[in-house]
Amino acid sequence: MASDGSSTPAQLESEIRASVSGGSGGGDGGAAYEGPDRISSLADTLLHHILVFLPVVEAIRTCVLSSRWARVWTGLPRLHLDDDAAEAVDSFPALVDGVLRRYDASVNLRDLTISAHGEELGLDNDDIISCVAAAARLVTGRFYLDVSRGIDISEDYDEETNLLDLPCFERATEIAVSIADMAVLLTPDGHGRTFALLTKLRLSETFIADEGELLSEVVSYGCPRLRILELVDIHSGARELTIHTTSLLTLCVMSINDMHLLEVDAANLRWMKVKDCFDIEAAGSVLSLSTPAMEEFYWEDCCPEEVKLVREPAEFLKKITCVDSALTYLSLISGSQSYYTRILELFSSTCTDVLQIKFTIKPESEEQKTFIHSVNLPYCSELELTVEKNQHTLAPTIVHLLKKSRWIRRFSLKISPKKIHIQCEPDCTCRQPSNWKDQEISLGSLEELSIVGFGATYDEKRLIYFIIKKSKVLRKVSMSFLATAPFSMPGATLCSTAVVATVVYEPGATHCSATTTVDLLTGC
Repeated sequence: MASDGSSTPAQLESEIRASVSGGSGGGDGGAAYEGPDRISSLADTLLHHILVFLPVVEAIRTCVLSSRWARVWTGLPRLHLDDDAAEAVDSFPALVDGVLRRYDASVNLRDLTISAHGEELGLDNDDIISCVAAAARLVTGRFYLDVSRGIDISEDYDEETNLLDLPCFERATEIAVSIADMAVLLTPDGHGRTFALLTKLRLSETFIADEGELLSEVVSYGCPRLRILELVDIHSGARELTIHTTSLLTLCVMSINDMHLLEVDAANLRWMKVKDCFDIEAAGSVLSLSTPAMEEFYWEDCCPEEVKLVREPAEFLKKITCVDSALTYLSLISGSQSYYTRILELFSSTCTDVLQIKFTIKPESEEQKTFIHSVNLPYCSELELTVEKNQHTLAPTIVHLLKKSRWIRRFSLKISPKKIHIQCEPDCTCRQPSNWKDQEISLGSLEELSIVGFGATYDEKRLIYFIIKKSKVLRKVSMSFLATAPFSMPGATLCSTAVVATVVYEPGATHCSATTTVDLLTGC
């Protein structure tokens, strides 16, 4: 900040007043309005409501209108100090400093955004620390800090110069910090103060200065009203997270490098997502959950070495999603396994409305064999499978899984485009058992069947016929597919080539409907 105490708002006031007085004797012959100033007679709250629709620099410029307007802008309930504001002033750090200096702690600053991208804006670490301290004093609602100056601290990290010690925000309800070139440190307040009103905390695109211990302590004991916690793209420093809370409802941890321990004891947690945090080669990694109120659980990660469900969900879950992470960043590693089946086993005695599983067919994988033959799936009323075939046979695998889900009412199958072209041999184990078409299986509750990405291959057609044959109360079949050859089923015929179409078939009906890019259906 400016060492002489000068600030851009002060400069703006001085410059604007000079220009107004210099042009007061204008010779355009226009008559000045001499009637009552009705706008200035409005209450401050109404003027604030008007000014928040202006860019902050323009709002500051209203100070020259009269003595009545001199400090009106200092009571604005929302401030957005961003790259656009920086273009209108000579010094962005001076603008931020000058604006925040003029605010009184009694002002109800409900929304403060400080956003700066690019080293040319001139914000140094001291500037950022100073404005965050001012925000902690002023903000009564949401504080959003988004700074990226193109500085790489991952290789040359100096804790003293690159540390952002986040002070206690006693009145803020939401905090979001994204700062790529400083490390954020949350420490318990030594004076017994807490983030008393905080309901949402998001840290993203940043470093955590400790191993996660202090962050865990603040979240667990210093945020009594915290409902949403999001940790996204944490480059390092959140190795161990131990969260004990009764207020938390939503937890999202994504792309946290080198996570070793995630322990969540949250009696009222409803929604949880874990994605790309655990390292497949990390020894001694642990996941421990005590979440009796869980409603939705999303997992796309490598399974830790030890997994524990200390307290199972007490009620029906709305949705469980489990994604084989080998579909993504592990797909280039030969024989890679994410052991996602162990996460499914955690909930094997749980009931859920929707069970969603995404996986790739890899007959050579031990995990694939476990998944098909041994894993116990949670009881579900809707089963959604997303499958990457990679030229393998699909039907035997799906039939195996349907055996474990005989009570489902709705079955959705999405066939993803292949990412790796391989040649499936005639004796490939993906075709086992070869007599899958004769398997005894009852789908007595199945009412709806949905297929997306249907390629009309022999294997896929036989699978559909198999499911329809085994279903007793099936009411609706819908397919979205790329047809390369004529395909027909009772009640619907597709005669076209290489065109995407959606066919809806209702057994027993006299017609079917289709949504397509051209008129494809005949014989309906």
